[in-house]
Amino acid sequence: MKNCSKGSIWRKWDLHVHTPFSILNNQFGDDFDNYVRKLFRSAIDHNVSAIGLTDYCLLDGYKKVVEDYILNDDKLSELFDEDEIRKIKNIAIFPNLEFRLDKLVVGKEVDLKWNRRTNFHVILSNELSPTLIQREFLSRIQFETHAETGLKAERRALTKENLIEYGERLIEEHPEFRGQSALAVGICNASVNTSEIAELLTEDGRFKKNYLLALPCDEDLSRVSWNSAGHGTRKTLIQQSQLIFSSNKRTRSFLLGDYHDNPTSFRKEFGLPKACIWGSDAHAYDTLFEPDEENNTWIKADLTFEGLKQVVFEPRSRVAIQDTCPGDKVSYEVIDSVRFKDSSGKNIFPEYKIELNSDLNSIIGGKSSGKSLLLYHISRTANKEETVKKCDLAKASTYPEFENESNFDFEITWNDNTKQSFRETNDQRPITYIPQLYINKLAEESGRDQLNELVLEILYQDREIKLDAEELFKKCDSLNESISTQVTKLVSLRHKYAKEKSEKEKIGAENSVNNEREKIKEKIEKIKKSSGFTPEESKIYKKLSDRLSVSEKRRSSLLRYIEIHTELKNELVREMEDSFRNVALMTNSEESEKKRFHTGSRLVQITLAKIQKIIDDLPIEAGKNIRRANSLIGSLDERIINTTESLEKFSSKVKSQNELKGLLEAQKREEAKLRAIQEAGKKVKSTLEQGKAASDQLKALYEQLFDTYGEIEALFNGAAKIDNENITLQASLEFDHNSFDSFINCFDARGSLASILGDSIDSENNYIYSKDTHLDSIFTLSEKVRDFSQIAHKVRKSANEELILRNLLQDCFYISFNLLYKNDDIISMSPGKRGLVLLHLILHLSNSSHPILIDQPEDNLDNRTVYNELRDFIRERKEKRQIIMVTHNANMVVSTDSECVIVANQAGQQHDMENEQFRFEYVSGAMECTFFEPDAPSLLKKFGIREHICEVLEGGQLAFEERERKYAFKR
Repeated sequence: MKNCSKGSIWRKWDLHVHTPFSILNNQFGDDFDNYVRKLFRSAIDHNVSAIGLTDYCLLDGYKKVVEDYILNDDKLSELFDEDEIRKIKNIAIFPNLEFRLDKLVVGKEVDLKWNRRTNFHVILSNELSPTLIQREFLSRIQFETHAETGLKAERRALTKENLIEYGERLIEEHPEFRGQSALAVGICNASVNTSEIAELLTEDGRFKKNYLLALPCDEDLSRVSWNSAGHGTRKTLIQQSQLIFSSNKRTRSFLLGDYHDNPTSFRKEFGLPKACIWGSDAHAYDTLFEPDEENNTWIKADLTFEGLKQVVFEPRSRVAIQDTCPGDKVSYEVIDSVRFKDSSGKNIFPEYKIELNSDLNSIIGGKSSGKSLLLYHISRTANKEETVKKCDLAKASTYPEFENESNFDFEITWNDNTKQSFRETNDQRPITYIPQLYINKLAEESGRDQLNELVLEILYQDREIKLDAEELFKKCDSLNESISTQVTKLVSLRHKYAKEKSEKEKIGAENSVNNEREKIKEKIEKIKKSSGFTPEESKIYKKLSDRLSVSEKRRSSLLRYIEIHTELKNELVREMEDSFRNVALMTNSEESEKKRFHTGSRLVQITLAKIQKIIDDLPIEAGKNIRRANSLIGSLDERIINTTESLEKFSSKVKSQNELKGLLEAQKREEAKLRAIQEAGKKVKSTLEQGKAASDQLKALYEQLFDTYGEIEALFNGAAKIDNENITLQASLEFDHNSFDSFINCFDARGSLASILGDSIDSENNYIYSKDTHLDSIFTLSEKVRDFSQIAHKVRKSANEELILRNLLQDCFYISFNLLYKNDDIISMSPGKRGLVLLHLILHLSNSSHPILIDQPEDNLDNRTVYNELRDFIRERKEKRQIIMVTHNANMVVSTDSECVIVANQAGQQHDMENEQFRFEYVSGAMECTFFEPDAPSLLKKFGIREHICEVLEGGQLAFEERERKYAFKR
């Protein structure tokens, strides 16, 4: 297979399957047709995509399978049906030669009875012909067959004929070998040298890039103690190997360097990290593709030898040993393929599918080749709202020439088989889209609001955080409404207090009226004595006078009761209606949010009904009380009339009747005035108490508002944890001075306002905000402006007492996010570092797993350190999220080990770079896909993906060479 358009994907490989020519332990029998039939049917049943056909020292089994079966369609047709043949043709087959090394396995020095030789494998490219391998490699390997005393050992070429001859001589010399074939004895005893093998392969240009040395270090070699004389041998073999046959997790971790203090110390001792693979080591039909403990080998690569070599370059991420296929991304969060739909007839876009990998997809191409165009339409189709918002900030192109073309459409197919259309945007799926220059715009100071919005958006991807925050913000809204209502109430009470106090003062002073009343009383007593009232009459007269006074006081109190009760009823109705609105507000929220406030919508409805009943019942209850009071007033009026008539009977006995009458009238007036003063005093006191309660309530509400924002700050700080020790995201409660200026601007700013407002105002007439002292400062200011008459001379004509208090207690709070990198604020960083940190923020902070679409993240990287961090960052994130990335940097493709590379080309941009049919064309595949077909009909089909990377991207060849140089692969 030349290329898979999805790029490097996980497939099951078994590179250790023996053939009937494995003479040392052949349990397959001699029927090769039966072997081939069972081999491939078992491979199909086990979903195996690549097989390493293994024999000892010889290539006979691999050669026969390839030449007599795979390349012989007639023979395949005898054994398999068409569907089976199609599947067999898609299975990659590699030659795996297994040798015995000239090194004995030695354990403890006192225990030599199990001495054995170490096995060693050479896996070769399936593009090498069996004839070439036999003639130019196997026949040049030599093994020792005989030695004379004191002389160099005799050596022969490793051919079948020489092995048989060697075996025959050993059988003749050692009778215990009799009963075995000469070839088996020869293979069992022939040993080779690893350095010789490596030298033969590297000195021939046809082999030096087409072989891998593999060591089964957990078979016999593991018995060699690291503390024994075999230490050096064991270490040298591991150092020489490019692959290790082992399914042991501890061995894998050890060979990746995980048990060493750092990568450098491992490399110093063992060379580069090693990839572990495993196989069934099948010698019988029942073990075909059945490795021990279901330890299947999964390799993420093309089914080519170049694909296999990727596990050497990426030993940690390109191979896995486990039962099931790696990769656990959720199907509805991975885009499977995309395609343009162009019915214009202008051949602008092809309608074939552009396949995508579930991990990292890199879109490359020349200038104006359609890279960003493709990425934009993927994003715009998946989530229009997200895309438009990001493009607006970045000032990125939205390709209106296609959006406004009715014959144009774009389609996304997700891994769960659902589709989305560019023209039908009802169904939006979550994505993270980062257009070109978006990061740059966020990094500017002017992008602070967008940055805060972005962080909030990312934090809200955690539904629990979103619901908790929205609940707190709704609480703030409710508190602000209550503060507004309370401000109006407090100012109204202050005006009422001033008015009532003035009215009381106008009536007169209580002491003066009392003194005057006592004087009148003394005069009346004198007239009564001079008129000859008997003691009994005086007593009755006094009793009637007192009764009249008490009745009139009670009547006045009842009138005041009616007045207060009416006011109280109106106030309660207003308060209950406010409560009604607050609860009703919740019924407009989502059902799930209602449940966070209450136990369910049922309880909300019950609460509303109860509040409404109280509102309805209040006027009825108040009316009953007022009617009872009016009834009592009627009774008192009747008593006052009767008492007055009784007193008039005594008046006839008074000599100075006119004088007495005048004094009684005067007494009545003064008592009425005294009652009025006392009632007015009660009103003033009541209003004062209400005002104090309203003021305390207002402060409590504002304090609750401040504390609620503190809860929001703590909530966000708890959620803003970035999995990077160098980056810190801090949420902080800030104060909007521009909004608070509406309070400052209520005053004439000529001169210092500190003289009237205190030391919370600086010399420039700006409010001094400190989170720790803010509440004290605001409450002090509220006291300063309480006596309006004292500050009126500095108040602008457009302002009044209520406006001043409202502006003072307005909600000026907001949450801002500060981003630190190694304790440096983002604003002070270079553009490149700033961009990287913001990218970390966007992708690290989000705990989502939906796709990331990013256009040229390497822009403005200003040093290699920043580039290395970005590379490592992308490698890490692609394991958890699908990434689709446009880039013009070869290292961003090669060093991130991009699983799928999509090459874009637009016709007419450069000479000799034409397309086959359409203006825009695309081809996709794995980075390891390499070929050159000069007669191909278009530029994209002429080269493999590797060649396109080297051709299109600056430094592409160097990027590959640097990657492969580390592993001693020379191109």
